[in-house]
Amino acid sequence: MRRKLQLSDANRVVMYIGSFAKYQGVNNLIEAAQRITSKFPQLVFFLIGITEEEQWSFRQCTRKDLSPQIRIMPRLPREEVNCLLALADVLVSPRLYGSNTPLKIMEYMASGRPIVASDIAAHRTILDDTRAVLVDPTIEGFTSGITRVLLDDNLAIRIGRAARVYAADAFNWCRFIRHVDKIYQELRLTS
Repeated sequence: MRRKLQLSDANRVVMYIGSFAKYQGVNNLIEAAQRITSKFPQLVFFLIGITEEEQWSFRQCTRKDLSPQIRIMPRLPREEVNCLLALADVLVSPRLYGSNTPLKIMEYMASGRPIVASDIAAHRTILDDTRAVLVDPTIEGFTSGITRVLLDDNLAIRIGRAARVYAADAFNWCRFIRHVDKIYQELRLTS
C-alpha cells in the first residue's frame, strides 16, 4: 500500500476516509492540514472518498494551492480499507454536527490507530477522552488535536489501544446477536 500511495518509510500519515459532504467538515480538516504540514515535512494527509459529483463543488469551495502533502483521492475498493487504516498514524473524523454515529468510527476504533474527532454528539456515543482526542469542530481544534497526537507517542498508543479494546468488546458478533435476539424477544412480548 505504501508503494501504491507513493510513500517512503519516513512518511507519517494522517487519514480521513468517508464522504465529502459539507457536514463532514473536510474543509476545516484541509485548512488544519495546511497548517500542520508546514511544521511536519514528512507528514502526508490522505482524504479518501470523494465522488465524481463532489469533486466539482469541492474544488469551488477549496483553495487551489493545496500543499502536495495533502492528497485528495476518490473512493477506494472496500477490500483496501483495512490496509489504509493500518497505514495511518492518525485517523480523523472532522464532522461538524450530527447525532448518528458514523460507521467509520467503529472501523477506526477496531484498527487500534489513534483517533482525532470533533467533540460532538455523533462521536460521543462511542468515543470519550480515553479512546480518542476529542476537539472543537474547528480548524484550530483539529490543528491542535492532530499535532498533539503526532508529538505524543504515548498518547497515540494509549488511545489507540483503548479504542481497539472497546471495539472488540462492544462491536463483536456475539454481542450483536444477543442484541438482535433481545429485540426479537421484546417484539414477541408486545405482539
